[in-house]
Amino acid sequence: MNTFPGHIVKGMVLVFVTGFGCIFCHREKPSEVKGRLETRSGQTILTVWGSHYDMGYAQGYLLGNDFLELFDEYFLDDICYSEDYEIKTRPHVIENCIDPNLTPYGEELQGLYDGWRQVSEDSGWSTVSTVLGRSLDIIDLYAVQFIPDLAFEFYSSQMCSSISAWGGATESDPDAAGGVIYCRILDWDPDDALIENSVIVVYNPEGEIGWVSFGYPFFIGCLTGVSQDGVCASYNLEQRHHETAEEAEKFWPVLWSIRRGLESDCNSDGSHTADDIYTEISAHRHKGAHIIHCAQPYLQKQDKPAFVIETNSTGRTLRYSDDEPDIAPHHLIATNHFRSLYAPSNCSRYSELLAELTNDPEVTTERAWALEDSVMTPWSVMKVLIRPDNLDFWLAWGDEIAQSLDNAVYYELDALLDTSSTSLDKGEYYD
Repeated sequence: MNTFPGHIVKGMVLVFVTGFGCIFCHREKPSEVKGRLETRSGQTILTVWGSHYDMGYAQGYLLGNDFLELFDEYFLDDICYSEDYEIKTRPHVIENCIDPNLTPYGEELQGLYDGWRQVSEDSGWSTVSTVLGRSLDIIDLYAVQFIPDLAFEFYSSQMCSSISAWGGATESDPDAAGGVIYCRILDWDPDDALIENSVIVVYNPEGEIGWVSFGYPFFIGCLTGVSQDGVCASYNLEQRHHETAEEAEKFWPVLWSIRRGLESDCNSDGSHTADDIYTEISAHRHKGAHIIHCAQPYLQKQDKPAFVIETNSTGRTLRYSDDEPDIAPHHLIATNHFRSLYAPSNCSRYSELLAELTNDPEVTTERAWALEDSVMTPWSVMKVLIRPDNLDFWLAWGDEIAQSLDNAVYYELDALLDTSSTSLDKGEYYD
């Protein structure tokens, strides 16, 4: 709840901007961009490496061309309503959300901003939002990171679904051979600016675990992602239970917490598993209500290779396959309704997937893709199928998600995470 009078909010904005600005002023312009941009079968792939600042700078510089359009036409118009942004959304981020410099990603956010400002200067692009009538600053980039945390305030979600299967359910697939098959559809606003800018970002952080993000420019958290060792997660916005506990702790972007669990041993147990995602989600407070479907390789190390995190600011729980006896012990489904933290709500998509898996438990790679087709909606914008044990995936977005698996683009994680190519000099890249 906003308890600050307007003049104090304005003062806080100045302090916040000044704090960020000090970092910007002391940064030297990097001599190179630690990233490369390529296209494969029409899909844009950005590979970044180095420090978090380096990776942010590379993304800001190499994907900066369309960010202003995305901010004005998608974020302001579709997500938080332009008339509310300056008086509601931005002050809320300043007052109630964690200072990004107190997170592992403050440096990356700063790099993102610096890279975008630099490429705009080099290319003669405007940084002025036509909607807001001012240049965007680092707080605006930070606000974008909270899209799923804030979205429930502006519209109701009917979005996203995912399934996972393993063990006896996938033994008939000659390639999976009992390993995990995980398929997810992202339903979101089918805005042309969003779909046309869909991007695979391959992260290779220094001293941390590499991972692949399926998302959009300047979104440095994880909507859907998979690590180099096969730990994967996807985010669903929960529909109903957005209770907010009165606590002093500041909000983290939920997608940053998911990312942290993908690239770090968060519970310090000496290994990297999906449990690290739950550890990181549990460590921080998040606004809204969230469902995170996590999975990991099964054949070599995990008795329970998949679970669903159900969380809001009042509590959280884990849901396992055993919690749905009709499809236990080798299947799991997630849509947009809590089923464990609160009493299950009716969901036609969940019911349809449950009926399909109850009638025929066998799941091959092709069938998993087709099962997600059966619950596709007009808001479906991206589909990903990941095989954690095989360390590979298929991806489709836009109009292509309705096509068969044969028409999706196939990738191997090891090949994507290879950074043997030299980094691109900015002058060379744009010549």
